[in-house]
Amino acid sequence: MGEIRLSGLSTGIDTTELVQQLMTSYSYRLQRFQNQKAQLDDKSSALGELRSKAKALDSAVSKIADMDELESFLATSSDEDSLALSTNSNANAGTHSVEINQLASSDTWIQQTSTFAYETDYVGGGNFIFSYNNKEFSVPTIENSTTLEGLVGLINNNPDNPGVTAGLLYQDGTYHMMLTGDETGADNVITINSSNTELLEAQTELTVNSQAVSVSRKLVELDQFSGSLGTTDTITISGTDNAGTAITSVDLTITENTTIQHLIDSINEAFDGVATAWYEDGRIYMSDDMSGASSLSLSLAFTADPAGSASLTLPGFAVKTDGGSVIGGIASLLPDSFIKTQTAQDAQIKINGYPPGVDEWISRSSNSINDVINGVTLNLIDLPDNGGTIKITISNDTEQIRAKIEEFVTAYNDLVDFIEEKTQYDQESKKMGILSRESAVSFIKTSLRSPLIGILTGFSGDLDEYSRASDIGLSLDGSGRIDLDTSKFDDAVNDNYKGLIRLIGAVGDGYSNSTSIGFYSANEYTQAGEYNVRVACDAAGNMTGAWIKKSTEDWSQARAATVDGNMIKGTLDYSTDDPEKALMLSFKWANDGAHAYDPSQPGLGNPVEATVSVKHGIGGQLSDILDEILKTSTGRLDMTDNSVDDRIDSVETQIQREEDRLDKIEARLLAKYARMESTIALFQRQLAALEN
Repeated sequence: MGEIRLSGLSTGIDTTELVQQLMTSYSYRLQRFQNQKAQLDDKSSALGELRSKAKALDSAVSKIADMDELESFLATSSDEDSLALSTNSNANAGTHSVEINQLASSDTWIQQTSTFAYETDYVGGGNFIFSYNNKEFSVPTIENSTTLEGLVGLINNNPDNPGVTAGLLYQDGTYHMMLTGDETGADNVITINSSNTELLEAQTELTVNSQAVSVSRKLVELDQFSGSLGTTDTITISGTDNAGTAITSVDLTITENTTIQHLIDSINEAFDGVATAWYEDGRIYMSDDMSGASSLSLSLAFTADPAGSASLTLPGFAVKTDGGSVIGGIASLLPDSFIKTQTAQDAQIKINGYPPGVDEWISRSSNSINDVINGVTLNLIDLPDNGGTIKITISNDTEQIRAKIEEFVTAYNDLVDFIEEKTQYDQESKKMGILSRESAVSFIKTSLRSPLIGILTGFSGDLDEYSRASDIGLSLDGSGRIDLDTSKFDDAVNDNYKGLIRLIGAVGDGYSNSTSIGFYSANEYTQAGEYNVRVACDAAGNMTGAWIKKSTEDWSQARAATVDGNMIKGTLDYSTDDPEKALMLSFKWANDGAHAYDPSQPGLGNPVEATVSVKHGIGGQLSDILDEILKTSTGRLDMTDNSVDDRIDSVETQIQREEDRLDKIEARLLAKYARMESTIALFQRQLAALEN
């Protein structure tokens, strides 16, 4: 149906304007709903900006929430051309001396006599055989098909290559084959063989739950082991060399901590200079150190201590590849045509004059050494001039920690300023800020202050030099912003660096007031605070039970802990609300009279008790608060956003209903005035007819 339009010609009244005015008066409810939606849209936008600023703070806090990540060091070398340094959080400030005797290098062999004028020359038929770290590799070639450059590709692209890179060197009009070991170190030696070597393979795998295990697995954990060890359980390693001569046997005494790697090391000790053993995919392998026909053999025999009940089934060995069964016979690449131009060797250094002997050195297979100075990696570059000693200095990187704190302070104050802007009273509009009535905003403002006021949870004003944020120059001003006293902060860094980073980034640090019940460990899931611990013992000092509670709880609310040997363990079920999650304590019986077992008291007897404190630093506690704020679905901001979205949806529904209602009213008014115009027009025509 076409829309009715009123001309007003019959009455002289502008009925269209009249309807519009009437609709304006009827639209006050619609206007109210639209104003509500505009306010809710503004609130939603403000909450989005608040979330963005809270995430920025969370990002800054994550950089100071773990003291292991927060702590950093600077390392300087007196000879950076010879020795470069890098550090991690396990380093300690101090000075050291380093003497470099030799650098680690890889093996290199180059074909000295060559007849290859072009890379595309054919090498001829046969097998090119070499070993690397006693692992053999054979490349068959086809006469009039395999070129020199093609052979290089066959070596480099084969997944069975044990770790050698082939290349071509052009010199004096000919191309020379070059083989270089991928790894440095004295063990990584290349040999070019005239025939293949003997390879022995274990006939069965070493397993746990029927699955092959790694070389670090303990022998007592294997499926092949049963019973309990005595003190003289041994594995005897025997065999014969290439010529069939018996080697000197070696006995390996088995303990609870003996691993497969210990067994491999003992085999190599027994066959030193004769053959080399290794472990791969659950099996032990051993290769002859000489190529050609061989009488190599290996035998492992377990002898149990009669005082124990141990049984260990060890694998037998068989020949996997017969030595000398494949002949290396490429006439253009015979072993005698190659010379060694670089020898595989270990790096050799002394640290702080150790080891003291003139010919004694610390040896490592790599020029990157990270296990001689705690938390420091030595990157050997060159031998120092005149064999001089290099001095290195490890110092705290105070600039980096200050930069992280300044980033945190900026993000914190940015969030506080935004909350203040969106919640304060506007004198001009006479209205409160758009977020002033949101409880989540009030929670954010209040909760973020708590780690920055007073003694930090889990810390002690008596035991910790720094226990308040203000001790290191972090304080709140009247508006709730952080004021960083850089002078006080720098003094704290210089006076007690460890104490400062502990206050900021401690994660599950702690202490106990008892010599019997000691703090062992905790983590980020353990709630910071003070705990009471109670342990019951028998007359011999063995734990019969342990209970843990927060100091604010009654003993009737205490939770039973797990007793494991001399360890007391809080729950490891992180889905629970138990505050002592992952808390671990140690127990040492001290029968000093006060804590003696009293059989007249059933149950607990006369228990040992202790107070244990668990620390989380400023960063960790703020991180927990921000997690509660930002957590998806259940976080306070998400819940507030959802509430605002629901209100927007509700208002939009009301607006739609009101618009539909007003459309109907307008249609009725238009129809009403149209009928009036039509009636008056009829009267006017009738009157005109009478007058005529």
